[in-house]
Amino acid sequence: MRVASIYIFALTCLILSGSPAKAQSNNPKPALQAIDLQQVPKWNAPYEFRIANFKAGEDAGGNGAVVLVLSHDQRKAFVNIQGVTTELSAVNKNLAQSCNAGEIRQNVYSNGQGRLLLKLKLQPVTDVCQADGLLSIHLDKRTHRYLIKGVLGL
Repeated sequence: MRVASIYIFALTCLILSGSPAKAQSNNPKPALQAIDLQQVPKWNAPYEFRIANFKAGEDAGGNGAVVLVLSHDQRKAFVNIQGVTTELSAVNKNLAQSCNAGEIRQNVYSNGQGRLLLKLKLQPVTDVCQADGLLSIHLDKRTHRYLIKGVLGL
């Protein structure tokens, strides 16, 4: 219950800041950019996440660019960091596969140079699991945060 409250508070703060989809950095190029899906290995059912703004009329999967792709087993994550498609591996040993309404999932991915924290709130819908939340990337002593939406196959 406490984790959910903290998550909702953090999400609300980002939404109220007025710039949820922009990197919190002084770099001219955003840390996170759209992924060229042709540079990512194909899986049976990759999980794709898009930049989201949580405004009225936005699609359930977000309307922005695809910025995160997870492998079917969630062990690999692909992002485009400052123009370079980058593969990261899960730090968590036991990755949850469930999709319960309101469930909060938190996974950490790393490649030794950067660290990605993924916090998602899940909602089962028909044969997919909708997810929305916060993607944080820690690079060069800075943390860049993005609101995202996507779907997970069940």
